[in-house]
Amino acid sequence: MNPRRLGAQLALAMACVFAALSWGRVFADWSFAGPAVAGLAGPVLIGTLCSAAGWRVWVRVPLQIGLFFVLMAAAAGAGNSIGGILPNGTTFDIIRTALNETGTIVRESVPPVEVTPTISILVTMFMWLGGMATDAIATRPHQLLAALIPDAAIVCIATLFAPENHAFRTVIASGFLFFAILHSLLLLLDMRSRQRSRNADGVKWRRASDVAQASTVAASPPPSRDSLQRTLLRGLPIVALAAVLAPIVGAHLPGAESPALLPVVGTTEESAPRTVPSPLIDMKPQLQVDPPVQVFTVKAQGGTGAYWRLTSLESFDGRQWSHNASYESVDGDLNFGVGAGVPTAGLDQTYNITNLDRFWADSDTQRFWLPAAYAPVEFDVGDIRADSASGSVITKEESATGLSYSVHSERPQPTDAQLQAATAAPPESVNAYLALPELPERIVTLANDITTGAVTPYDKAKAIESYLLTFTYNEDVQMNHSTNYLEQFLFDVQEGYCEQFAAAYAVLGRVVGLPTRVAVGFTPGEYDDATQTYTVTTDNAHAWPEVYFDGIGWIAFEPTPRTDEGGPDGGITPPPPEDETAAPTTTTTVPPAEGETPPPPPPPPDNAPSTTTTTSAEQQTPPPPDQDDVPPTSSGRNWTPFLVLLATAGIFAAYIFGVPALKKRRRAQRLNAPDMRDRVSGAWDEVSDRLLERNITRPKTLTNTEFAGALEGQYGPAFADDLSALGLQQSAASFAPSDPSSEQADLAWGAADRISTELETDTTPVRRWLYRLDPRPLLARGSQ
Repeated sequence: MNPRRLGAQLALAMACVFAALSWGRVFADWSFAGPAVAGLAGPVLIGTLCSAAGWRVWVRVPLQIGLFFVLMAAAAGAGNSIGGILPNGTTFDIIRTALNETGTIVRESVPPVEVTPTISILVTMFMWLGGMATDAIATRPHQLLAALIPDAAIVCIATLFAPENHAFRTVIASGFLFFAILHSLLLLLDMRSRQRSRNADGVKWRRASDVAQASTVAASPPPSRDSLQRTLLRGLPIVALAAVLAPIVGAHLPGAESPALLPVVGTTEESAPRTVPSPLIDMKPQLQVDPPVQVFTVKAQGGTGAYWRLTSLESFDGRQWSHNASYESVDGDLNFGVGAGVPTAGLDQTYNITNLDRFWADSDTQRFWLPAAYAPVEFDVGDIRADSASGSVITKEESATGLSYSVHSERPQPTDAQLQAATAAPPESVNAYLALPELPERIVTLANDITTGAVTPYDKAKAIESYLLTFTYNEDVQMNHSTNYLEQFLFDVQEGYCEQFAAAYAVLGRVVGLPTRVAVGFTPGEYDDATQTYTVTTDNAHAWPEVYFDGIGWIAFEPTPRTDEGGPDGGITPPPPEDETAAPTTTTTVPPAEGETPPPPPPPPDNAPSTTTTTSAEQQTPPPPDQDDVPPTSSGRNWTPFLVLLATAGIFAAYIFGVPALKKRRRAQRLNAPDMRDRVSGAWDEVSDRLLERNITRPKTLTNTEFAGALEGQYGPAFADDLSALGLQQSAASFAPSDPSSEQADLAWGAADRISTELETDTTPVRRWLYRLDPRPLLARGSQ
């Protein structure tokens, strides 16, 4: 490979690097970058190395496939592979999950997307396929810009789905364009040089370094190094100017700031249904912001804290939670279906939204939501729209950030007797809140075991809550909401944060017939007694389950355990400041008001007696089952990884042993052909195959004798004499009126054997095996 071609390939690899890095805007952190960059640029670099070393496709492709498996292990992480280098059974499980969830991830992920092993593997696979396409196109002759098409498509896709960031876009676009134009310029120089050489030689060689110039053709001197350098220096300013001007000019072209051509988040019509992207995607990155960022403040009447609720998600497809919302204009008065006869507690709130956009990371749907304690009945904020199914309210403004508004809520306060008497809602009215995808059998068994002995729906709800409270709170787990991860959470990890606890509760509840949904919002935040104001930050992001009881409505439960530090999911609803001289309190175990945590209500009057009521479910909640007692999954051992490895090994073995065997069989057929013309022609074809393995072919403009003379300088006079004599015999066998004799056929095969032996002289054993594995002679038609 000449220096210009090598430089063009290296420039193409660098363009691949910048194309992969363009996806940095899509993700919440850069942990995806290593495998993604290697996936896109790696196949190109391997192809360049193989071309420079003279290794052909049967070496290049196995190396690129090997790189794929290494990248899958790296993307899965050290904990899900063998040291992050080799894949294991867990790696293949994540690959299968990624392939199964591709549609949901693409459809519902909202940038910046949290990087999980599943998403990292999916992106790395996408990049590797792009790298393979780029390398395949780059190996084609006479292509100038085609190899850049996959990389350009990857950059365009990142631009379509990622939020605007002009500084980032300028850096990435400049780098990509610089190396793309440099790649094209170097290819152009190489093509011009090759054309001049062909014009001078009059012969089109497939590899000039492998075949000496024909002695009968006068060679003209190649272009001087100084002329090539001058051409390159003239082109470099054009490359630099284009790389600098393209992003600057493009950003100011008409329509550059227009909305995206494809509505990747949802429709914006006032009353059109929309599938709300799961806000759980943004939860973990916000919980780990350090220091926490203020989202809003809320002044609550009497210092009574609550959960400041945004929306709820009722649809679970086995991969992700979502909600099909239909918002309609309202005049400020709301009715979210609190049961008649259920006691309520009024709560007035005054909100000042300071930075809701920051929390939702540019999601075009979630930034409109207005937080409020459940159930809001009156808003004083101007034009709003409400969705009664999810109990959520959005503003008609461009964003909720900067709004100040007042809300009056009536929080349901059902008595213990009302809850114990509540029955399951009629199925036809709650079908959407009972729907489940196919679940592993042991999740169903676990839900039934947890609620064994629970008499009423409320007992079942409390039993599931108490069971999950025995788990451990941990924000560092790498999980999403699919059934595969749910199974790991319930039986293996038993650690997580609010997302996992709320989703697990909702699924377990539906298994035993409880209508459930996952609510999303914020815990009360830090309370200032002087101003009676709660300051809510990203650290207060929270998710919790809600259960529907017939005649009562939706009631919140809190299965997320407290942390040692009283973190975001524990101790979040502080009661009003306590009076140290107050008398003993009355403590009744009742569910929290919608949007509240389960701590006791504020102290009653001083003359109230101290009593405690405990539900039967709390007494009968079983302890966490021992892992040995958990029934195995119905699917048994997963043989897929072993079958994949076995099939791969079989294909590899068939290739390694099959190609040499087929060549040996064809040589025997040629050697033992009954017709003497075919025997002589077969000897020439056998030599042509050995030359083809070395990338040498006879140009149609040369006779067999001229072709032999052209190779004399490279392989010596004896080689050229044998090849010339064999070429004359082949010509005679093809055109002479009489058939060659058996002795002439033997002489032809003797020359063929000597030529083959000469070709292998000074050839390393590894190179000889590579020649034997070359499939091109088996694919060639006829004699060369």
